[in-house]
Amino acid sequence: MKNILRGVLLLPLACLGGEAVLGVGGKLALSEPAIEFDGGLFTKGWQRSLHGTGFTFADAKSGTCAFALKLSDAEQIAAQVKVVPAAEGALRAQYTFTPKAALELSSLFVGTRFTAANMIGGRWRADQKAGVFSETQGALAIFSGRVKELEIETPPPAKQRLVMTFDAPTSVLIQDDRRWGDTFGVRIGVGGAGLYPAGKPLQVGFTLKTHAPLTLTYARPVVLEAGPEWVTFAYEKEIVPGSALDFSGMGFTDAPAGKYGWLKAVGPHFEFERKPGAAQRFYGVNFCGTANFPSQEQADQLTDRLVRLGYNSVRIHHHDNGCVQGGPDALTLNPDQMARLDGFLAACYKRGLYATTDLFVSRKVAWRHIGIDQDGQVEMQVFKALIAVHEPAFQNWAAFARAFLNHVNPHTGRRYADEPGMPFIALINEGSIGYAKAETRETPAMQAAWAAWLAGQRAKDPAYAEIPDTMPLRMSGREGAAVARFVADTEARMVARMKTFLREEIGCRALISNYNCGTHYTALQPVREALYDYVDDHFYVDHPHFLDKRWALPSRCGNENPLRTGCTVPCGVAFTRLANKPFTVSEYNFSGPGMYRGVGGIMTGAMGALQDWSALWRFAYSHRLENMFSAEGFAGYFDVSTDPLSQASDRASICLFLRRDLAPAPTRAAIHLAPRPDEPGAALPEAARSVAPAWRVAAWHAQVGTYAATAPLATWRLLPENEAYATGTVACVASLTNAAGPLVIDQAHGAFTLDTERTVGGFAEEGRITAGALTVTLRGAPATVWVSALDDQPVVRSRRLLLTHLTDVQNTGVKYADPARKILLSWGKTPYLVRVGQAEIALAVRHPETCTVYALATNGRRLGQVPARVTGGALCFTADVAHPEGARLLYEIVND
Repeated sequence: MKNILRGVLLLPLACLGGEAVLGVGGKLALSEPAIEFDGGLFTKGWQRSLHGTGFTFADAKSGTCAFALKLSDAEQIAAQVKVVPAAEGALRAQYTFTPKAALELSSLFVGTRFTAANMIGGRWRADQKAGVFSETQGALAIFSGRVKELEIETPPPAKQRLVMTFDAPTSVLIQDDRRWGDTFGVRIGVGGAGLYPAGKPLQVGFTLKTHAPLTLTYARPVVLEAGPEWVTFAYEKEIVPGSALDFSGMGFTDAPAGKYGWLKAVGPHFEFERKPGAAQRFYGVNFCGTANFPSQEQADQLTDRLVRLGYNSVRIHHHDNGCVQGGPDALTLNPDQMARLDGFLAACYKRGLYATTDLFVSRKVAWRHIGIDQDGQVEMQVFKALIAVHEPAFQNWAAFARAFLNHVNPHTGRRYADEPGMPFIALINEGSIGYAKAETRETPAMQAAWAAWLAGQRAKDPAYAEIPDTMPLRMSGREGAAVARFVADTEARMVARMKTFLREEIGCRALISNYNCGTHYTALQPVREALYDYVDDHFYVDHPHFLDKRWALPSRCGNENPLRTGCTVPCGVAFTRLANKPFTVSEYNFSGPGMYRGVGGIMTGAMGALQDWSALWRFAYSHRLENMFSAEGFAGYFDVSTDPLSQASDRASICLFLRRDLAPAPTRAAIHLAPRPDEPGAALPEAARSVAPAWRVAAWHAQVGTYAATAPLATWRLLPENEAYATGTVACVASLTNAAGPLVIDQAHGAFTLDTERTVGGFAEEGRITAGALTVTLRGAPATVWVSALDDQPVVRSRRLLLTHLTDVQNTGVKYADPARKILLSWGKTPYLVRVGQAEIALAVRHPETCTVYALATNGRRLGQVPARVTGGALCFTADVAHPEGARLLYEIVND
């Protein structure tokens, strides 16, 4: 069935009120409270967790939906949920789980999660026992027991209520999951630890009601097409010189790259050796796969475009496999490919674009290349981890690094190792052992490294006697604390060896970083302090989760307004930073096809500016060469070259972060990590500790980070480790989380405003945005709207301004499994569709009567004049997406 998504179905479930939707995979979504139930399991020893997946829709006649819990083709549980209306607006849910093969499990359950930020001060009741969701992170299990009724209530003013009544006393666990993420979890037990025989069904049933009667619907496919709610749109990529979208005159590049010598890490900033005292920032995009290998003509065209877009840096990424394409050993450089990369990099340097890269990303290495008699290639993440513990893998890494860095670019006459235009390098992209999958930890090399390390620890600390001889897969409890220390010690040995190799053998002067992904534990920070020149990390909002095969549809994303949870994802990353070193984010994205990705540029730029970070690289500009020069590529998960919405949002980041429209937060607070006690008898911690505290939202109000040195840190408030992680949002950090500033997040309404001299704006789901000189009244669609001055004047006195109005951009014919657009079934094609919406603009500028407003194409070309008027001393006009000649998102305001 093909449906056209219209009107209210476009809104997230939280906007609908009293709605319940049974979707594919057996997922039951409620609107109030905004939660989702699904089946799940933990394998034996709590080593792996898994949630239900499936691609069939519910049968509307019977109310049943089939799904599966699939560990492998052989190890899986067939499942079915039946959800039907019950009396007084309640629902009746019945789950059945039938193992297809005998399985050893720790737990089989139906679960849901509540966003912690929305639950602090809320209440729970399990039969006669009751409690409050505390802002202080305490024991893991808040409640565990068998009950007939469970009630959960959110705090005022919403006071939304969920009541579950079970057929029989049923095992219920309420868990504080904040050590892993910003949630409280609820698990309804189907079975506990033990053997689950093949073919034996297990059931759990309950009646569910909320504070308001629920209306149940069964999800059906949703397809977007042009119509009253969506209008087509053309994406023109080559920026018109001198247009309002040409940022090349703003001074972000100072060609050629490297003219001021090598980049240095000086305290928390980068500085050029011949420009001491001038802190440098970089903002750019990732190039992946074939996008790294343009022809010379394409390279010149592309780098001219990048400068006009306002970038001053690029990241060469997923390039290493292309560099050795067609070679017999995955080490010999391909001269044709390197010639193309040389030309691209030389074009970048010529225009003042600095480059960063990684010495291993995704190069395909055969098992026999690293001395293991096994057919096939080493899985990428497995190889990354083996570099640290398997000597042939390290030598393979070093061999490619040697060939790559010793390669001479004929355009510059310099080795890559001698190129000041490539001043920062990551050793391994996303290469942490802690991030590695089970198959990595189970390799003989990793287990041998673990055994040797554990023996050494046991000789010093008897507490390690209880740690398993086999490397654990989970990160909870003392096992997790031991794994975190092993990862830190292994990282330290590897990085020290790599730095010696790069500095002494290769003579590479580039700044070095590593370990830029996953959960970051405090045990690693002293390693970064001792060995890294700068700290790097990655973050994503709405990163796809693949429901069947990796990097294949169907995929799932949260597709929820991140502001309703405080936009905390970048906040967590902020604490990875060491307060005395430069900090970069070499990958970030508010990923497609999420409907809120338009807010990503302005929020990320604001975070980077407030935190005084040193570099940001959006992931990605393109994964494919042809998509950078064609109008045919459709919007995907990441690439701005095929996503006009994300490209437009980048201009907010550039103005706020690179142009420094938003000043760094004046307050600075760092968690002072205690030195690790390595002497005999030192206690093994009870659990691994994530660097991001419960009060991470403070990153929107103060510069934050961690500090692992012992010397005093001028101008920073140092919070003792135990106090900072034990107290949550209490007196010692209340001033950080409640501070007022130029950026204000209204979590209750999922909105924000930003007020600086040269950029003002915000986001709202509906209603009004008021930010300094700008007042916006939205109709028809949630939107991000901002104005930036294009000269050196404040908005109110600027002679040329750019106004951006972003709703949502999708592909024609894109197909979703549910009205909330969480499960993507097919991408669709061009032309692009823009969600229709209007923004009534009132801009208080000097001499509004002399202003002219023009609608712009995505390349800056003027499409025509927009009617404007002066009301109450302000320039007023309607920014309307819908237009007979195609959607309009961008406006130039000229004050003559």
